[in-house]
Amino acid sequence: MATKRANDECYNKAGLDEPILTLRAQDLSADLTVEVWAQINERLNYLIGKGQSAPDALGTIREELGVFLNKRGKHTTKTIEARACAIQMRKWEKRKVAD
Repeated sequence: MATKRANDECYNKAGLDEPILTLRAQDLSADLTVEVWAQINERLNYLIGKGQSAPDALGTIREELGVFLNKRGKHTTKTIEARACAIQMRKWEKRKVAD
């Protein structure tokens, strides 16, 4: 999670042509988007840990997408950070529909 004030190094980690998606707390759907991203990554790690290849695990997730939020996932540092970020976004006072 980064903020404008923190001058975080996260953007410096991206390659010169690497696409980057920035979500702002004012976006009403931002926290939900981050939560869904975290769940997808937890599920991906869980399925790979159970022996599926990454492409097969992604295929499974695509099939499950309608109901996967209730599936067991594997927590990682990044997904825990993402969920913490979603909580902070939810608390943002100036939320609005994305423009």
